[in-house]
Amino acid sequence: LYNLAYTLLMGDKYSQAASTFSEALKSSPALPQRMQDDALIRMADAQYYAGSYKQALRNYSAAIDNRAQDSDYATFRRAVMYGLDGDIKRKLSELSAMPSEFPGSKWLPNALLEKGQTYSGLGETSKAVEAFEQLRASYKQSAQARKGMLNLAITYMEAKQPEKAEATYKEVIMKWPSSEEAVLA
Repeated sequence: LYNLAYTLLMGDKYSQAASTFSEALKSSPALPQRMQDDALIRMADAQYYAGSYKQALRNYSAAIDNRAQDSDYATFRRAVMYGLDGDIKRKLSELSAMPSEFPGSKWLPNALLEKGQTYSGLGETSKAVEAFEQLRASYKQSAQARKGMLNLAITYMEAKQPEKAEATYKEVIMKWPSSEEAVLA
């Protein structure tokens, strides 16, 4: 059932995938713990993509509570879910806690980018700049750093700081000349 659920997920059959992951979690004999953790998180992913946000949130939370191996990913996804649900304060709290809870996580660049974009959307320029600058300093070669730099330039423009925006746009073009971000810059 686990493999079937994965196949359904990869085939964009999200509702079917979610219910098949649920069946796999209830099956006998029980899946090994690592596969149980993964099935729970993938079930939440399928629910998210199917638009069942409350169920997805509940299952990401269950994975975190169970201390699943990929709790860092589940935490990032749960933070995004809080934002979709309008709980921006909780979203930012989760994203801000990730570096101390999951040092070295491969999801930290995503968390910083999401945090910066959220602050920018709220018009909190200094906090957005701080997040984008931290992303640039800590994850220089990541795709998220490129996106963060472009967002930083946009944030500067919206904050009526055209000189800083121009310098940041130029930096994007110089560092990543063939990237989509350079074209947009």
